[in-house]
Amino acid sequence: LSRGLGDVYKSQDVCLGYAFCQLKQQPFSNNMVLFTSLFIDDLCVDAKTRGQHVGESLFEYVKGEAKRLGCYEVTLNVWAGNTSAEKFYEKMGFIDGVRGFRKVKE
Repeated sequence: LSRGLGDVYKSQDVCLGYAFCQLKQQPFSNNMVLFTSLFIDDLCVDAKTRGQHVGESLFEYVKGEAKRLGCYEVTLNVWAGNTSAEKFYEKMGFIDGVRGFRKVKE
């Protein structure tokens, strides 16, 4: 199962930020217990409104949806070097759980 959901934070019809998520059935292997996860595919806040709690409001919406949908966890990925995003998500209670590597086609 992979289903999308999202929210847009607007003020006077101007988009200040958005959160797009995917509802996913885990596990990725046969030896794990089945559970539902809400994956934050993209959470973005307009640079001019950062520090005004737009991101926190969007994250609270995501947490509420995860709870309403019976999700076991909320997950996301952050690009290496995006320290401001890492700090934000740590402030929201996330922990560094998985590290991924990739190789770009030569």
